[in-house]
Amino acid sequence: MTSSLEMPQVPPQLAPIFDWFEERVRTLSDAYAGLERRVSDLDSQLERRNAELESLLDSFHDGVLMVDVDQRVTMVNGRASELLTLDPLEAIGQDLSNVFPAQSDFTEPLLQSLRQGIPLRHVEVVWTRTQGTPLPLGLSTAAVVDPAGRRLGAVASFSDLTQLKQMERELSQTRTLAALGEMAATVAHEIRNPLGGIGGFARLLERDIEAGDPRRALVGRIIEGVGSLNRIVSNLLVYTRPMETRYRMVDIGEWFEEMAGWARLEAPEHELEELEAEIVIEEGAETGRFDPEKLQQVLLNLLRNALQAMEGQGRIRLSARRAPGLLILGVEDNGKGIPSDILSEVFNPFFTTKENGTGLGLAIVRKIVELHGGNLFVVSESGRGTRFDIHLPQPD
Repeated sequence: MTSSLEMPQVPPQLAPIFDWFEERVRTLSDAYAGLERRVSDLDSQLERRNAELESLLDSFHDGVLMVDVDQRVTMVNGRASELLTLDPLEAIGQDLSNVFPAQSDFTEPLLQSLRQGIPLRHVEVVWTRTQGTPLPLGLSTAAVVDPAGRRLGAVASFSDLTQLKQMERELSQTRTLAALGEMAATVAHEIRNPLGGIGGFARLLERDIEAGDPRRALVGRIIEGVGSLNRIVSNLLVYTRPMETRYRMVDIGEWFEEMAGWARLEAPEHELEELEAEIVIEEGAETGRFDPEKLQQVLLNLLRNALQAMEGQGRIRLSARRAPGLLILGVEDNGKGIPSDILSEVFNPFFTTKENGTGLGLAIVRKIVELHGGNLFVVSESGRGTRFDIHLPQPD
């Protein structure tokens, strides 16, 4: 009796057909296995290409956002997510109008490229953020098409224009200040000649008035006012005129001694009982390359301000040290300091807290330091004194 698990005997006349069928089954099975491997390889390649594409798009400095023909968001790179404060997982697959319901100035250029296939370049739009100031964006859009020319969607690339707008404002301000500077220089030059005449005639008048005459004091006030105006005009001309630098190697110790000597001589004029002047020069900072005449104006201005800020026992400290590529000159005092609420304004032209100040001293200081390619830093605290650090680039 034949078991039910055993294959029945194939009749001899059908054996060739069964052999042919089994051969075809094996061939199809092998072909299917090969196809599975090929599909698996293609899937791996596709995943790798998608990962590379995502990494590439995320490395862009610009934001990139893509939609399909049905206006659904299909891709958001990392920079776009950052600029638009958008979660890609929530946005992808959603209708563009649902993702950005109140940003038509941003979405309309993208939709225009989607509908008409027209690329748009460098459109400026304002992104309204939920918090903070509006964000200016530079936007470009284009249609996405396949090799056959069929439209697949549209893509937008955009960048933050905040720094560019700031630079444009600064450039505009620089041009305005340059025009005002030229006008101020012309006015100052025209004022100087009659001002000199007024001062000369006032001194002649003072000479002819007897010492006890009350009119002599009035003439003295005129001379004093003319002197004040002349200082303002002179500072204005210094600030507005182009400057040239004459660099040379300078012995810092000798140069500091001259500045300290001037401060000691000036101290009594500012009602200081005593002035201690300390000079500290670190190793490697004994010499420096700069224009000593121009930098002398800087130190004299800073020392004059220090003398005016101190009372009784004054102390100033002149220091020099090296940093990579820099010579750092310091001027420190133990005066009354600068209030924190005005510290950021002290270098602005015409800003002053002094009764007879012109507001140009520190502006001139900054101009000369910047003329050397350097930077000026100030640290101050009310009642604790002030320190100015001048960073001057130095050759290797």
